[in-house]
Amino acid sequence: GGHLVGLLATAGEGAGLEESPLAGSGARLQAAVLGGAPIALDRLPANFAVERLLGAGPAERPDLYARASPLTFVTPDDPPMFLYHGASDWIVDRSQPRLLQEALQRAGVRNTLYEAPGGHVFTFLRDEEVVSRAIDFLDGAL
Repeated sequence: GGHLVGLLATAGEGAGLEESPLAGSGARLQAAVLGGAPIALDRLPANFAVERLLGAGPAERPDLYARASPLTFVTPDDPPMFLYHGASDWIVDRSQPRLLQEALQRAGVRNTLYEAPGGHVFTFLRDEEVVSRAIDFLDGAL
């Protein structure tokens, strides 16, 4: 989920993602909340799920991995983003949201990264602090 929101937030017209629900509409997200999101698919360790999703490994199709990575599309016109990540997430490494935060900062895009206790899925579902911080961020961004 966070990966797809990242693509919607960063990939604008001409990104080669014509199947996006926003493609051709001129619509852009006004703000985004991404949790546990893989941001640079080519920098993930070998991952059966990602290879199944993309139909190839990163060595076979580096172009496809780049096109499927939100990090590829960061620009100064991206919406403000609240990133959160579980400190003990074993599915997506903590370096992933940090890569996005660094790219957003270089581009001048407002963002916040909150590292919460917990793992991948239950960080957002059970951590009221994450929900509260995300709502506060959205209130300020919108």
